[in-house]
Amino acid sequence: PGADAMGGLASLAGRWTLEIPDGAGMRAEQTVEWDEAESLLRVEWNTTDGTGRTLAQGRGRIGWDDVAGAVVNTYAGRDGDRRFSGSATLIAIDGAVSDWRGHETRGSGGSVNFEVTYAFPSSDLMLVDFIPTCVDGDVMLEPSRFGWNRVNPFHEAMPLAPRLVGTWTLEDGSTAEMPKGSTMIVRDGSGGRSLVFTMFEPGDAGAFIGTELLWMDEDTRELADRWIGTDGRVVDGKPALASFADGRPALRVAWDPAMVGGSAADVDLESIVTWVMVDGDRLDVAFSGIDVDGVEIEVEGMSPMTWRRNDP
Repeated sequence: PGADAMGGLASLAGRWTLEIPDGAGMRAEQTVEWDEAESLLRVEWNTTDGTGRTLAQGRGRIGWDDVAGAVVNTYAGRDGDRRFSGSATLIAIDGAVSDWRGHETRGSGGSVNFEVTYAFPSSDLMLVDFIPTCVDGDVMLEPSRFGWNRVNPFHEAMPLAPRLVGTWTLEDGSTAEMPKGSTMIVRDGSGGRSLVFTMFEPGDAGAFIGTELLWMDEDTRELADRWIGTDGRVVDGKPALASFADGRPALRVAWDPAMVGGSAADVDLESIVTWVMVDGDRLDVAFSGIDVDGVEIEVEGMSPMTWRRNDP
Protein backbone atom coordinates (compact mmCIF):
# COMPACT_ATOMS: atom_id res chain seq x y z
CA PRO A 1 0.00 0.00 0.00
CA GLY A 2 1.15 3.54 -0.81
CA ALA A 3 1.31 6.69 1.29
CA ASP A 4 -2.44 7.22 0.93
CA ALA A 5 -2.94 4.10 3.09
CA MET A 6 -2.24 6.26 6.16
CA GLY A 7 -5.81 7.52 5.95
CA GLY A 8 -7.05 3.96 6.32
CA LEU A 9 -5.25 3.66 9.65
CA ALA A 10 -7.40 6.35 11.32
CA SER A 11 -9.22 3.67 13.36
CA LEU A 12 -6.02 3.15 15.35
CA ALA A 13 -6.09 6.68 16.75
CA GLY A 14 -7.35 6.95 20.32
CA ARG A 15 -6.70 5.73 23.84
CA TRP A 16 -6.93 2.00 24.51
CA THR A 17 -6.82 -0.38 27.47
CA LEU A 18 -6.13 -4.11 27.67
CA GLU A 19 -6.97 -6.24 30.70
CA ILE A 20 -4.52 -9.15 30.79
CA PRO A 21 -6.27 -12.48 31.53
CA ASP A 22 -5.00 -14.20 34.67
CA GLY A 23 -2.65 -11.27 35.12
CA ALA A 24 -3.60 -10.53 38.75
CA GLY A 25 -4.61 -6.99 37.93
CA MET A 26 -2.13 -6.45 35.11
CA ARG A 27 -3.27 -3.80 32.64
CA ALA A 28 -1.89 -2.29 29.46
CA GLU A 29 -2.66 1.20 28.18
CA GLN A 30 -1.93 2.55 24.73
CA THR A 31 -2.28 6.00 23.16
CA VAL A 32 -2.21 6.52 19.40
CA GLU A 33 -2.26 10.14 18.22
CA TRP A 34 -1.90 11.96 14.91
CA ASP A 35 0.78 14.59 14.48
CA GLU A 36 -0.37 18.12 13.60
CA ALA A 37 -0.33 17.39 9.85
CA GLU A 38 -2.16 14.06 10.37
CA SER A 39 0.51 12.31 8.31
CA LEU A 40 2.14 10.39 11.16
CA LEU A 41 0.74 8.33 14.04
CA ARG A 42 2.64 8.45 17.35
CA VAL A 43 2.21 5.46 19.66
CA GLU A 44 2.99 5.09 23.37
CA TRP A 45 2.15 2.17 25.64
CA ASN A 46 2.82 0.81 29.10
CA THR A 47 1.93 -2.26 31.14
CA THR A 48 1.43 -2.14 34.91
CA ASP A 49 0.80 -4.74 37.61
CA GLY A 50 -1.95 -4.72 40.23
CA THR A 51 -0.05 -2.17 42.34
CA GLY A 52 0.46 0.24 39.44
CA ARG A 53 4.17 -0.60 39.03
CA THR A 54 5.37 -0.30 35.42
CA LEU A 55 6.42 -3.64 33.94
CA ALA A 56 6.92 -2.70 30.29
CA GLN A 57 6.70 0.42 28.18
CA GLY A 58 7.60 1.72 24.76
CA ARG A 59 6.85 4.14 21.97
CA GLY A 60 6.75 4.10 18.19
CA ARG A 61 5.68 5.91 15.07
CA ILE A 62 3.69 4.84 12.05
CA GLY A 63 4.24 6.74 8.82
CA TRP A 64 5.26 6.69 5.18
CA ASP A 65 8.98 5.91 4.70
CA ASP A 66 10.33 7.30 1.42
CA VAL A 67 13.41 5.07 1.50
CA ALA A 68 11.47 1.87 2.18
CA GLY A 69 8.67 2.93 -0.15
CA ALA A 70 6.12 1.68 2.39
CA VAL A 71 4.13 2.55 5.48
CA VAL A 72 6.34 1.46 8.37
CA ASN A 73 5.78 1.11 12.12
CA THR A 74 9.07 1.56 14.01
CA TYR A 75 9.15 1.11 17.77
CA ALA A 76 11.35 0.52 20.79
CA GLY A 77 10.87 -0.12 24.49
CA ARG A 78 11.72 -2.27 27.45
CA ASP A 79 10.17 -5.36 29.03
CA GLY A 80 11.46 -5.47 32.60
CA ASP A 81 15.20 -4.93 32.24
CA ARG A 82 15.28 -6.18 28.63
CA ARG A 83 15.35 -3.65 25.80
CA PHE A 84 13.74 -4.37 22.44
CA SER A 85 13.24 -2.61 19.12
CA GLY A 86 11.63 -3.50 15.85
CA SER A 87 9.72 -2.43 12.78
CA ALA A 88 6.74 -3.69 10.80
CA THR A 89 5.73 -2.93 7.23
CA LEU A 90 2.14 -2.55 6.10
CA ILE A 91 1.60 -5.28 3.49
CA ALA A 92 -2.17 -5.11 2.96
CA ILE A 93 -5.14 -3.01 4.02
CA ASP A 94 -8.85 -3.56 3.43
CA GLY A 95 -11.13 -1.06 5.11
CA ALA A 96 -10.21 -1.04 8.81
CA VAL A 97 -8.33 -4.36 8.60
CA SER A 98 -4.56 -4.05 8.14
CA ASP A 99 -1.85 -6.72 7.80
CA TRP A 100 1.77 -6.15 8.77
CA ARG A 101 5.02 -8.10 8.55
CA GLY A 102 7.90 -7.26 10.88
CA HIS A 103 11.06 -8.13 12.77
CA GLU A 104 11.95 -7.47 16.43
CA THR A 105 15.32 -7.74 18.18
CA ARG A 106 15.73 -8.18 21.93
CA GLY A 107 18.62 -7.17 24.15
CA SER A 108 19.71 -10.74 24.76
CA GLY A 109 20.34 -11.27 21.06
CA GLY A 110 17.05 -13.07 20.53
CA SER A 111 14.83 -12.01 17.66
CA VAL A 112 11.51 -12.81 16.08
CA ASN A 113 9.94 -12.39 12.64
CA PHE A 114 6.20 -11.96 12.85
CA GLU A 115 2.97 -11.13 11.09
CA VAL A 116 0.23 -9.15 12.80
CA THR A 117 -3.31 -8.16 11.82
CA TYR A 118 -5.38 -5.32 13.30
CA ALA A 119 -9.17 -5.59 12.89
CA PHE A 120 -12.05 -3.51 14.26
CA PRO A 121 -15.32 -5.44 14.84
CA SER A 122 -16.57 -2.13 16.25
CA SER A 123 -15.14 1.35 16.66
CA ASP A 124 -14.44 0.60 20.35
CA LEU A 125 -12.70 -2.78 19.94
CA MET A 126 -9.37 -3.50 18.25
CA LEU A 127 -8.58 -7.20 17.75
CA VAL A 128 -4.93 -8.11 17.25
CA ASP A 129 -3.76 -11.43 15.77
CA PHE A 130 -0.04 -11.96 16.35
CA ILE A 131 1.78 -14.82 14.57
CA PRO A 132 5.52 -15.42 15.12
CA THR A 133 6.98 -16.89 11.92
CA CYS A 134 10.63 -17.36 12.92
CA VAL A 135 12.10 -17.21 16.43
CA ASP A 136 15.80 -17.11 17.38
CA GLY A 137 17.49 -17.18 20.79
CA ASP A 138 15.59 -17.51 24.06
CA VAL A 139 12.43 -15.75 22.88
CA MET A 140 9.34 -17.81 23.76
CA LEU A 141 6.31 -16.76 21.70
CA GLU A 142 3.14 -18.45 20.51
CA PRO A 143 0.41 -17.23 18.14
CA SER A 144 -2.08 -15.15 20.10
CA ARG A 145 -5.19 -13.02 19.79
CA PHE A 146 -6.07 -10.19 22.14
CA GLY A 147 -8.40 -7.21 22.15
CA TRP A 148 -7.84 -3.57 23.04
CA ASN A 149 -10.87 -1.60 24.31
CA ARG A 150 -11.15 2.06 23.41
CA VAL A 151 -11.25 4.30 26.49
CA ASN A 152 -14.75 5.74 26.84
CA PRO A 153 -14.23 9.44 27.74
CA PHE A 154 -17.77 9.63 29.13
CA HIS A 155 -17.14 6.79 31.58
CA GLU A 156 -13.75 8.29 32.40
CA ALA A 157 -15.37 11.60 33.37
CA MET A 158 -18.31 9.88 35.11
CA PRO A 159 -17.20 6.45 36.47
CA LEU A 160 -20.61 6.00 38.11
CA ALA A 161 -22.33 5.80 34.71
CA PRO A 162 -22.11 2.00 34.16
CA ARG A 163 -23.41 1.37 37.69
CA LEU A 164 -26.46 3.56 37.11
CA VAL A 165 -27.73 1.48 34.20
CA GLY A 166 -30.77 -0.57 35.16
CA THR A 167 -34.37 -0.36 36.37
CA TRP A 168 -35.02 1.31 39.74
CA THR A 169 -38.09 1.65 41.97
CA LEU A 170 -38.55 4.60 44.35
CA GLU A 171 -38.66 2.97 47.80
CA ASP A 172 -38.51 5.99 50.08
CA GLY A 173 -38.93 9.74 49.65
CA SER A 174 -41.06 11.40 47.00
CA THR A 175 -42.12 14.67 45.39
CA ALA A 176 -45.40 15.85 43.91
CA GLU A 177 -44.13 14.80 40.49
CA MET A 178 -42.35 11.62 41.61
CA PRO A 179 -44.60 9.60 43.97
CA LYS A 180 -43.35 6.63 45.96
CA GLY A 181 -43.24 3.48 43.81
CA SER A 182 -42.25 5.35 40.66
CA THR A 183 -39.97 3.58 38.19
CA MET A 184 -36.76 4.94 36.71
CA ILE A 185 -35.17 3.17 33.74
CA VAL A 186 -31.55 4.12 33.01
CA ARG A 187 -30.03 3.05 29.68
CA ASP A 188 -26.86 3.75 27.73
CA GLY A 189 -27.29 6.11 24.83
CA SER A 190 -26.14 5.22 21.33
CA GLY A 191 -22.36 5.01 21.19
CA GLY A 192 -22.04 4.66 24.97
CA ARG A 193 -21.34 8.39 25.42
CA SER A 194 -24.52 9.24 27.32
CA LEU A 195 -27.14 8.00 29.79
CA VAL A 196 -30.91 8.30 29.37
CA PHE A 197 -33.10 8.34 32.50
CA THR A 198 -36.83 7.73 31.91
CA MET A 199 -39.32 8.05 34.78
CA PHE A 200 -42.81 6.56 35.07
CA GLU A 201 -45.56 6.74 37.70
CA PRO A 202 -46.22 3.61 39.85
CA GLY A 203 -47.94 0.62 38.31
CA ASP A 204 -47.45 -1.65 35.33
CA ALA A 205 -48.85 1.02 33.00
CA GLY A 206 -47.49 4.00 34.89
CA ALA A 207 -47.78 7.31 33.07
CA PHE A 208 -44.65 8.95 31.73
CA ILE A 209 -43.18 11.56 34.12
CA GLY A 210 -40.15 12.86 32.28
CA THR A 211 -36.74 12.08 30.88
CA GLU A 212 -33.21 13.19 31.67
CA LEU A 213 -30.24 13.01 29.32
CA LEU A 214 -26.68 13.05 30.68
CA TRP A 215 -24.03 13.27 27.96
CA MET A 216 -20.53 14.41 27.06
CA ASP A 217 -19.95 17.08 24.44
CA GLU A 218 -17.59 15.51 21.89
CA ASP A 219 -15.94 18.85 21.10
CA THR A 220 -15.45 20.34 24.57
CA ARG A 221 -15.26 17.02 26.51
CA GLU A 222 -17.57 18.63 29.08
CA LEU A 223 -20.53 16.89 30.70
CA ALA A 224 -24.05 18.22 30.20
CA ASP A 225 -27.47 17.34 31.58
CA ARG A 226 -31.02 18.14 30.49
CA TRP A 227 -34.44 17.38 31.96
CA ILE A 228 -37.62 17.33 29.84
CA GLY A 229 -40.91 17.04 31.71
CA THR A 230 -44.43 16.24 30.56
CA ASP A 231 -45.40 19.86 31.28
CA GLY A 232 -42.96 21.01 28.59
CA ARG A 233 -40.30 22.27 30.97
CA VAL A 234 -36.78 21.90 29.62
CA VAL A 235 -34.15 22.52 32.29
CA ASP A 236 -30.38 22.31 31.76
CA GLY A 237 -28.10 21.17 34.56
CA LYS A 238 -24.38 21.38 35.21
CA PRO A 239 -23.13 17.87 36.14
CA ALA A 240 -19.82 16.90 37.71
CA LEU A 241 -18.21 14.06 39.62
CA ALA A 242 -17.97 15.07 43.28
CA SER A 243 -17.78 13.68 46.82
CA PHE A 244 -20.90 13.72 48.98
CA ALA A 245 -20.73 14.84 52.62
CA ASP A 246 -20.09 11.26 53.77
CA GLY A 247 -17.25 10.81 51.26
CA ARG A 248 -19.13 8.72 48.71
CA PRO A 249 -18.47 9.48 45.03
CA ALA A 250 -21.52 11.15 43.53
CA LEU A 251 -23.03 12.60 40.40
CA ARG A 252 -23.63 16.23 41.39
CA VAL A 253 -25.94 18.29 39.15
CA ALA A 254 -26.74 21.98 39.70
CA TRP A 255 -30.16 22.87 38.25
CA ASP A 256 -32.23 26.01 37.87
CA PRO A 257 -34.67 26.16 40.82
CA ALA A 258 -37.54 25.82 38.31
CA MET A 259 -36.46 22.17 38.06
CA VAL A 260 -38.38 21.53 41.30
CA GLY A 261 -41.94 22.66 41.73
CA GLY A 262 -43.73 23.62 44.93
CA SER A 263 -42.33 25.73 47.76
CA ALA A 264 -38.73 24.86 46.93
CA ALA A 265 -39.01 26.75 43.65
CA ASP A 266 -40.04 29.88 45.55
CA VAL A 267 -36.90 29.95 47.69
CA ASP A 268 -34.34 32.60 46.66
CA LEU A 269 -31.73 30.23 45.28
CA GLU A 270 -29.28 30.31 42.43
CA SER A 271 -29.41 26.53 41.95
CA ILE A 272 -31.02 23.35 43.19
CA VAL A 273 -28.41 20.57 43.52
CA THR A 274 -29.09 16.86 43.20
CA TRP A 275 -26.59 14.33 44.53
CA VAL A 276 -26.79 10.77 43.14
CA MET A 277 -24.88 7.93 44.85
CA VAL A 278 -24.91 4.23 43.90
CA ASP A 279 -24.12 1.39 46.30
CA GLY A 280 -24.85 -1.96 44.67
CA ASP A 281 -28.61 -2.28 44.32
CA ARG A 282 -29.31 0.94 46.20
CA LEU A 283 -29.38 4.42 44.65
CA ASP A 284 -29.58 7.47 46.91
CA VAL A 285 -30.62 10.96 45.80
CA ALA A 286 -30.03 13.92 48.13
CA PHE A 287 -30.84 17.60 47.61
CA SER A 288 -29.27 20.89 48.54
CA GLY A 289 -29.37 24.47 47.31
CA ILE A 290 -26.93 27.20 46.32
CA ASP A 291 -27.98 30.61 47.70
CA VAL A 292 -27.30 33.98 46.07
CA ASP A 293 -23.96 34.16 47.90
CA GLY A 294 -22.82 30.86 46.43
CA VAL A 295 -23.18 28.98 49.74
CA GLU A 296 -24.57 25.44 49.67
CA ILE A 297 -27.50 25.09 52.08
CA GLU A 298 -30.25 22.63 52.97
CA VAL A 299 -33.63 23.17 51.34
CA GLU A 300 -36.78 22.57 53.36
CA GLY A 301 -39.44 20.34 51.89
CA MET A 302 -37.01 18.29 49.78
CA SER A 303 -36.47 14.93 51.45
CA PRO A 304 -33.83 12.47 50.19
CA MET A 305 -34.86 9.55 48.00
CA THR A 306 -33.91 5.88 48.09
CA TRP A 307 -34.26 3.81 44.92
CA ARG A 308 -33.87 0.01 44.73
CA ARG A 309 -32.66 -1.87 41.69
CA ASN A 310 -35.49 -3.86 40.15
CA ASP A 311 -34.00 -5.17 36.92
CA PRO A 312 -36.39 -7.49 35.04
